[in-house]
Amino acid sequence: MSFQTVARRCPMPAFICRRTILPAMLIAILAVLPACGTTEDNGETVRPTPISGETPGGGTALNIEARDFQFADRKYQVRRGQAAQIKLLNGGSAPHSFKAYEDDEYKEPVAGAEIQPVEPGQSGTTTLNPPEGTNELFFRCEVHPAMTGQIEIGV
Repeated sequence: MSFQTVARRCPMPAFICRRTILPAMLIAILAVLPACGTTEDNGETVRPTPISGETPGGGTALNIEARDFQFADRKYQVRRGQAAQIKLLNGGSAPHSFKAYEDDEYKEPVAGAEIQPVEPGQSGTTTLNPPEGTNELFFRCEVHPAMTGQIEIGV
């Protein structure tokens, strides 16, 4: 059905229909987009855990990509008792950073697990040594604190 057909059937004047139908269609499309992907029980979109590979010391290497104002993936996994090499890749148009925390309120930073702001197209690295007894860590971009993610400490 064309826009003109919809506009002719609209009981309101044409200029009102054109101003309301297009925004309504855009809102409907944007409302459906977050449904693309898989979800957990809490409704959060989760992509497969991106473990990039083993490091020479037996730890995990994670590539975390920042795109515009979100991380490409928000959940990662590392092995318990092993250090992880974190590489922050900035695929966005603004500077991004990385900092890991022990709590989801971002008040208890993990010592040494920080990458200072990286310019678009650049990358930075750090080593993450998960604290003993921790099952989950949280990270965020300090430049854009709404950009967050989680690292599960597995077996």
